[in-house]
Amino acid sequence: MGTETGLVSYNPVSGNFYKYTPYDKILMNTETKKVFTLSAEIQNILWLGTSGGIFSFDMKSTEFTALRDYPEIMDLSVRAIEIDRLRNIWIGTEKGLYYYLRNTGSMMFFDPSNGFINYAYTAAHADARGNVYVGGEHGLSIINTATIESRTYDNRVVITSMSDFSSGSEKNIRYSPPDTVYLRGNRNTIRIDFAVLDLSRPQHNRFRYSFEKAGKSEEWYHIGLQNHVILDNLTRGIHIFKVTGTNANMVWNPNGATLVLIVKPFFLRSQAAMVFYGLAALLLLFALFRYLAYKLFNISEHNKEKEMIARQIMEQKEELAIKNKSITDSINYAKRIQTAILPPYKLLTSIFPSSFILYMPKDIVSGDFYWINKLNEKIFVAAVDCTGHGVPGAFMSIIGFELFRKITSIEGLSRPSDILNRLNEDFHEIFKDVDNVVLRDGMDVALCSIDKNDKILEFAGALNPLYLIRDKKITEVKGDRFSIGLDEINFKDQTFKNHLIPLQDGDIIYLFSDGFADQFGGPDGKKYKYRRFKHLLLNLHQLSMEKQREILEKNVLDWRGEQEQVDDILIVGIKIDF
Repeated sequence: MGTETGLVSYNPVSGNFYKYTPYDKILMNTETKKVFTLSAEIQNILWLGTSGGIFSFDMKSTEFTALRDYPEIMDLSVRAIEIDRLRNIWIGTEKGLYYYLRNTGSMMFFDPSNGFINYAYTAAHADARGNVYVGGEHGLSIINTATIESRTYDNRVVITSMSDFSSGSEKNIRYSPPDTVYLRGNRNTIRIDFAVLDLSRPQHNRFRYSFEKAGKSEEWYHIGLQNHVILDNLTRGIHIFKVTGTNANMVWNPNGATLVLIVKPFFLRSQAAMVFYGLAALLLLFALFRYLAYKLFNISEHNKEKEMIARQIMEQKEELAIKNKSITDSINYAKRIQTAILPPYKLLTSIFPSSFILYMPKDIVSGDFYWINKLNEKIFVAAVDCTGHGVPGAFMSIIGFELFRKITSIEGLSRPSDILNRLNEDFHEIFKDVDNVVLRDGMDVALCSIDKNDKILEFAGALNPLYLIRDKKITEVKGDRFSIGLDEINFKDQTFKNHLIPLQDGDIIYLFSDGFADQFGGPDGKKYKYRRFKHLLLNLHQLSMEKQREILEKNVLDWRGEQEQVDDILIVGIKIDF
């Protein structure tokens, strides 16, 4: 079924509905698309007409594929799809009728200029005799596919003219292929006009171009029917401009036309000027050297003083190296202490065989820690992020770990919200007598308790949420919007909310700190962010928990690349199996 929010399938045996959102893995256009029409091609393959282009859908792999070679269609509203007896596809849009030939991969376009009566097409049907019926608001057109001549050959692409706008007015540039064009100075602005030598329907010729410095990889830009580009701010060096286009049947010319632009600097920036500047600099350095030699010859006492200072600096450097080694050894010992305090990984897997912990401290010791405890029939699991990292964060983690143990094992509190409220009170009690200090350290917590007998999960959070994946959908249970210990004045008025969630076999829950989503990296050096984190969890949640941990670790390392890790990373994943 096509709906306003995507593709929906219904299983009459189980009575279940499943929803799929059309998007292409490469284009990654995930905005919601309305599905207007469906057409079955062969078993397990559907073609979808949507508000954002045409897609094929494989019902076995549940993957969508877009016609990426024709991006203009992906910007149109597709209201009709029909597959004729030769398995070619008729596509009705608000701008005209498209005919996609499967054997050549080419596209034909029809509109009223071809004798058709409609601009927009909303219905299509193909019969066994080779006729295709297409309809719109102005009536019905009948096409005999046997009479359509498919011109599959590509037509030559040429550059027709060039103009220079650098001086504020247009100036023609003489160009005779395959000459190289030389420009003088920086920040040039030029216009390049081009054409496809197909005069059957030139108004339907499409274009794309690339413009890069020599030696760099090409990146192509589709410009549709526009037959010119304006290039500005051309800097010094060799630039390669390439353009290619389609004939009226949308067959791309594989070669196109190429233009080499060489921007030469003015004389003050030319190679001869650089040589002159170099010689002048050498003469200046020589004169400066003679002057310094004369000065150094007459101030030997000053040299002795410099040697003494240098000796003192070396001694201080050695002393600092010894102190640094001592500090590093102490921190490494603190790491062993912190590791010994953390619950063993075997404790989690003994309770939940399908589970994992991804723990990646930024420094030697960490401000993130996980906590696991079993009290009667309830299992407690927490992912905690202490503000700061390194040694300050490690001290905070030890305090937090001991408070968790006291509140549950000694005081016997079992509701996650009660535990966080008591943790907040104890935290302020610890620091209340510290004079002249404004408390700025705290903890962000995601805490849940799981009752295997009643199949109930209770959750409370201080800023950090809980993710639950069920039936291929992810649900975010948000924590309260304040941390443990950060608000010294109003903390008594802050109470944490308790969330009750009935559990089912196969549910997967994730607790985590913000280190994964806040990691900078990728091609643009930006944050990973929670939207990409959710999408990654949905893609890999059906794998084994250990495999999920490996993929998460590899993914964040690949994203980080050469950049520094900005925060501690902690993720706890648990699959419910009663």
